[in-house]
Amino acid sequence: MRNLKKNKRLRRLFLTGNPCCEFKGYRDYVVASLPWLEVLDGTKISKSERIVAMQELESIEKKLLSSSNHGESKETTDTAFTPENRVKWFKDEQEEEKRRKLEEEKSVQHMKPKNPLKEARKKMSEKVTSVPDGKLPPQRNMPKVKFEVEDEPENIIVTIHAPRFLDTSLIDVDIHPRWFQCMIKGKNLLLHTPEEVHPSKSKVKRLLHNGHLKLILPKVSPTIGPQNSSKKNKKSLDRKSGKNDTKKTKGLSGTVDIRNIVKEKATNEINSSELGFLSRQRIKEDTSAKDEEVPDDFEDDDEVPPLI
Repeated sequence: MRNLKKNKRLRRLFLTGNPCCEFKGYRDYVVASLPWLEVLDGTKISKSERIVAMQELESIEKKLLSSSNHGESKETTDTAFTPENRVKWFKDEQEEEKRRKLEEEKSVQHMKPKNPLKEARKKMSEKVTSVPDGKLPPQRNMPKVKFEVEDEPENIIVTIHAPRFLDTSLIDVDIHPRWFQCMIKGKNLLLHTPEEVHPSKSKVKRLLHNGHLKLILPKVSPTIGPQNSSKKNKKSLDRKSGKNDTKKTKGLSGTVDIRNIVKEKATNEINSSELGFLSRQRIKEDTSAKDEEVPDDFEDDDEVPPLI
């Protein structure tokens, strides 16, 4: 309180949780010691309370001195919040921490040996950062994903079947001239390339419809493969076949009278066995009508329509 007496602009003070609150009469002592204080521990100080505190200030000071000398506080000396006890508590915590570390070290010594297979898999799943000169790192497929490698004349196309709904932030691709690696969820897929490629010109795409990764690796020395030659041969054959077809179809150009494709047979040449009963009668009637002679008194009238 002696230090707070210098602060004459202090209007609100909270001492809740402070060890001084355990002493009897601490509120009256604070109110009397700080006459300009308006609120103490969230409770407004009334004028009557201040007058009573000022009247009892001397008696309260005597009680506080006697209680501190005879140890009449509620807390014991071991649990009191004093500088000595705080130093003692800190030393006890340090000793407890040392004892716990010693117990952990002893328990580690009696633990089971590590599994070499698990350790090897863990090491193979890590990203390759350094490779000896002239050597290629061993190939691996730790994420166990399917992949396809297509060797084209100019590019090497690699399709990695990454999980469809996997976030792209969990995928990392690192391309080198003779090999590349793809980290999928912390597991390494490392493959060698058939030929040397350009890492700086390579492209990596994520397919939207299935989530697969597509790596386009341009070759350093592209070559004309059998695919191009076969395409050229096919084109040349198509051109040749087109020319031959035009030659063949020249004789069929123009219109064709379909009525003269099949020649009609004369009625006399028709075999009777090929005709039915009704067709035979029609042929007989036609022949008989042709053989009939026209009478002498027949007159051809133009107004009369023909019978056929």
